[in-house]
Amino acid sequence: MFNLSNESHFTLTVGGLENTGLQVLAFEGKEVISKPYQFEVTLVNKNIRFDITKLLSRSAYLAFTPDRKSGVHGVIMSVQRGAIGHDYAEYRVILAPRFSHLEKRTNQRIFQHKTVPQIISQTLNEYGIVEGAQHEFRVKEEYPERDYCVQYDETDAHFIQRLCQEEGIFYYFQHDENNHFMIFGDSNPVFTTLQNAIRYASGTGFVADDPVIKAFNVNLTSKTKRATWRDYNYTNTKIPEGQAEGAQSAKANGATEPDVEFYDYPGRFMDNARGKQLAQIEIERLRTEQVLAQGYSDVPTLHIGHYFILEGHPSLDATDPWLINTIVHQGKQPQVTEALGGEHNAHLARAFSSDLTVSFPEGDFHQGYRNTFTATPKDVPWRPPLDYPKARIYGSQTAKVVGPKGEEIYCDKYGSVKVQFPWDREGQFDENSSCWVRVGSSWAHKGYGTFTIPRINMEVLITYLEGDPDQPVITGCINNGVNTQAESMPANKTKTGFKTNSSPGGGGSNEFTLEDKKGEELVFIHAQKDMTSVIENNETMRVGVNRVKTIGQDEVATMGRNRLRVVKENDTLKVGVNKNDHIADTYYVGVGTHLKLECGKTVVELHANGKLNITCEEFNITAKQTGKINTIESVLDLNMVGKAAALDAVGVDNQTIKKDVDSHFGGGSGGQEGSTVEQDQQTANIHQSQLNEAGVTESSSKPPANSNTLPPTANLLPATIPATVADAPKEVNLSSMQGAFDQLWGNSFPGGKSQEFGGTFVKDTTTGEYSIINTKGGTTGSFAPDLNVPTGKEVAGIFHTHPYDATEGGYTGVSLSGGDAGYLINQKHSIMVAQSGTDQFMYMRTAATPTSIDAIKLNNDQNTRMGELIATGKSFSEASKQAAQETAKMQGLAYYEGSGGKFTLVSP
Repeated sequence: MFNLSNESHFTLTVGGLENTGLQVLAFEGKEVISKPYQFEVTLVNKNIRFDITKLLSRSAYLAFTPDRKSGVHGVIMSVQRGAIGHDYAEYRVILAPRFSHLEKRTNQRIFQHKTVPQIISQTLNEYGIVEGAQHEFRVKEEYPERDYCVQYDETDAHFIQRLCQEEGIFYYFQHDENNHFMIFGDSNPVFTTLQNAIRYASGTGFVADDPVIKAFNVNLTSKTKRATWRDYNYTNTKIPEGQAEGAQSAKANGATEPDVEFYDYPGRFMDNARGKQLAQIEIERLRTEQVLAQGYSDVPTLHIGHYFILEGHPSLDATDPWLINTIVHQGKQPQVTEALGGEHNAHLARAFSSDLTVSFPEGDFHQGYRNTFTATPKDVPWRPPLDYPKARIYGSQTAKVVGPKGEEIYCDKYGSVKVQFPWDREGQFDENSSCWVRVGSSWAHKGYGTFTIPRINMEVLITYLEGDPDQPVITGCINNGVNTQAESMPANKTKTGFKTNSSPGGGGSNEFTLEDKKGEELVFIHAQKDMTSVIENNETMRVGVNRVKTIGQDEVATMGRNRLRVVKENDTLKVGVNKNDHIADTYYVGVGTHLKLECGKTVVELHANGKLNITCEEFNITAKQTGKINTIESVLDLNMVGKAAALDAVGVDNQTIKKDVDSHFGGGSGGQEGSTVEQDQQTANIHQSQLNEAGVTESSSKPPANSNTLPPTANLLPATIPATVADAPKEVNLSSMQGAFDQLWGNSFPGGKSQEFGGTFVKDTTTGEYSIINTKGGTTGSFAPDLNVPTGKEVAGIFHTHPYDATEGGYTGVSLSGGDAGYLINQKHSIMVAQSGTDQFMYMRTAATPTSIDAIKLNNDQNTRMGELIATGKSFSEASKQAAQETAKMQGLAYYEGSGGKFTLVSP
């Protein structure tokens, strides 16, 4: 009840200011669950020159009652100097929560792997609305982490309220004289109940002794009955769905409602359980105001977020709590102008107005406090309405592909990549800058389609599914001032193509280019290393004019059945060294006119007219059985004294032929222009085993490097040192050397005593083949290799045995030592191989291996580690293998185990 004396009931206390002389003339304000409140307060002061700058941004408490137990606390958002009367001036202030400042702060940022409560608290804490002191979450639901959540072109306040409405979270404020506290919740038990019931007394024309509710009308509205959400899960291509039925309030029992469904897509969920949760939130939101009461009172203790019990209503149960969700407060005390010693100026009272639209049931209101409110039953879950739409990006944006430092390509199993947007101020241009962004292609299906992974530092074009900033996809790559076209433009504007860049490090490319310039049309294909073409049925190739084919090293052609080669005019074959033809059955050579065979001073010539001429320095014809020479119709002359030979020996010598062959290879290099040793070696790697089967090996006429040379093997080691252990080959096949390995192992027990045997792996710098040379014996526990190798060979590594005789334990399966690793590192060899029994072991150097090390210390450390492992119960062999594996890991060496010359990578 409002006392009509000159006593001031409404007061405004400003933090940090005393004796301001400001008195409340009137106020009006609105509170709504899940919205910031706002009050406009009209003040008067005898000091017409009061400094209004002292008020701005200060905290203040507007008390509705003399005991100051009911009111609102907030921050003064604006100050206005109003009309000036005879003895005082009018001032107006806007009072709102600290949270309202966030309506002025716009941002564009990305949150990853956080729940909605965590995102909201982070945003509030950054502004100084500290969790525990100014806000807290009282939620019962477990909220999933959002892998990717974007605030795009939204104020912080809009962003927070949007997230709340998406999850069905509400908030409201509690007030005291010193603070206002922001409470977030997701269920009705979060709200508090006023201690005392409030009496209902309809308007009678008489003033009640205590504050009462003067009007309370209940409205029942038909609402949606069911909610259904759908979405799409690209990880399994399923369509998850969530559905929920709406519950009916007890206040609407017996009411009939049509079966109306709310259906929407997408719902932003990946499984049915989450879909059902969101559908439940949606149906509760749609039915929040199925039963809605509207009231009018002069009870100043009513605030949103509180239940009250209504007593004395003729048609409602007095035990049913009602939740206040909206309330408009209004207060006037014109008597303060009289207390200031002046007359009440009607124009000041009339000057009070508000942007808030209020509908009060009574007529003119001149003095006192009143409010109008809406309320819902306690058994109806409160969910915030969808008043804060999500920002949409309906165009495209560009972004830069990013990833971990040192990487050139970074993707997941779906081929998705990470990006950084130009508007993102917090990203560090690394793998944490965004979610995984899917990459569009021209064709995509299970096991087939196009595949191109955008690489780090490429600029890509981003579009958004449904315009949703949380769902970016890459639709293409675009050039810029740094990442220019693969061909200079516009000089090469007639070219179309696809060109890659070798990774890591660059320096090479695969390319497919089409030149459409009139008269210069060209299809160009370049393979930086190998090229494999697989044709399941037929291949047809037609060349209109000329075809030139150059192979730097070897060629193998295998045909399952027949070959027909037709040359219309001439066919010339030039061979620099040897040519071997092996025919299982018949070898037929048919020549129409003349066949001539030349070998130095020996010439054999056949003519179609039946003549055969053989000219040589000497000849020998040997028949182990019958031999015949028949001249059917003429005389056989032997030792034709004084007669000339039938044919002069004018054959070409081998050096002349070799010179002619070499002239076709650009100065005798034997390779294409621009070819490299690495390129030549690549072909040998692919075809060497087939060449061996075909009998193509080093010429048997070549003398061995020394008497200890063992047969070469196919080049099955990497052509270059691997960058890391992860880049090392998973398997190495040296089985063609197994005979040599077994021979050296068999020599390792002379007289029953152990003696290490070994040799030096060398690589032929011309053919790329590997062999073992300089084989010899060592001592009982060591082997000193001979690293003197002939010209044309280079040291690749060492092979040695690890024998233990009976007096030493007779162990087998003993792996490489720390000394072996140290020797390999310091000598900068490629491999170190050891054999113990049938077990074989290998260290392989990588670019991550150090260039030098204390080999003695490394050996001692590994021996110490073996002792520790044996003490745990491991056998001598097991301990040696584990210790060797650990040494390899620490030193960046690839570690292999195997037998029979076949090695498998064990330890990255």
